[in-house]
Amino acid sequence: MLIKLIELIMIKQLLEHAVRKDLRRGNKSHNHVQFLRALAPIPRVTYWAGYHKKKLIFLVIAGVVSWTYGWHRSAYRYLLSLHSPQQFLHQLLTAEDKVPKTIV
Repeated sequence: MLIKLIELIMIKQLLEHAVRKDLRRGNKSHNHVQFLRALAPIPRVTYWAGYHKKKLIFLVIAGVVSWTYGWHRSAYRYLLSLHSPQQFLHQLLTAEDKVPKTIV
């Protein structure tokens, strides 16, 4: 009788532990979001810096290399030279840029 009671208690504890574990896993993303909302702005930035450490290291190295070799200027000029889809279609359809302008 005592053994059966101990087995029932152990089974109950095992089931409760498994259910709690599943609930904790399921609520992990919600708990993380609530944790971030509760942080003040400066601790939130430091937390994200530690959370995304590898990405930040890569971006800093890429920034230093591009600044050293002057690639930031060419990237800036490339972004300024981009045309909107409407301008691109207009150039394709009218082909005004492809006709050389000559003096008659």
